[in-house]
Amino acid sequence: MPSGKETLSNKVYDDIKDKILHLELRPGERISEEFISQQMNISRTPIREALQRLHNDGLITLYPKRHAEITYYDNEMIRQIGTLRLSQDILAAQLAMYYGCDADFNILAEIAKECEAAGRQGDIYERIQLDTDFHLKITEISRNSLLMKHQRELYIRVHLIQVIKYNAEVSMRLSMHHKKMADMLRKKDEEAIICQICEHLTDFHKLDMHIVNKYSRMLMKKNFFDENE
Repeated sequence: MPSGKETLSNKVYDDIKDKILHLELRPGERISEEFISQQMNISRTPIREALQRLHNDGLITLYPKRHAEITYYDNEMIRQIGTLRLSQDILAAQLAMYYGCDADFNILAEIAKECEAAGRQGDIYERIQLDTDFHLKITEISRNSLLMKHQRELYIRVHLIQVIKYNAEVSMRLSMHHKKMADMLRKKDEEAIICQICEHLTDFHKLDMHIVNKYSRMLMKKNFFDENE
């Protein structure tokens, strides 16, 4: 059971995180420990603990002995995150094809359907949350707890980038990719899912096509070892 200090720290963390992901606090905006302390009538210790967690999440940037501010992701950092997603998302999909069953892929298809519906209804925050849910569900199916840890850390950054860079046309296009991806995973079509993930990430992160093509070609070469040997 968490202590009183941990409970306060969690409360501060959840409150600030929710405000960041709903753009009530915007990139570059400063966070005042003093203001939070006065507003919530608590000491600065749990506030500092919460801010450190948010910094570890990539949602805020800490400037020691100065201030904290909401993280701004420039285009280069967005590309770097997309390049990392390229390897982790494809690995998650490959493992999901191996371990997944029809029930798993039915859940994926339903999340994809809900995500597209939220986009059509203009529910931006629900659409982005469902996008995150979709990709993390693929990782859950992969049955690799360490990969899930890294994906959670990565996707909270992706979530913030999507909120900041939201574009309705791009959002609908990406949502429609999800349905295709769920179907490819069900069919265990590895080449198709690799190509779809590459298209999905290049569309949003504006990835360097040389890197994408090189990486996808490497993955689609003949297996190193014949499983029958």
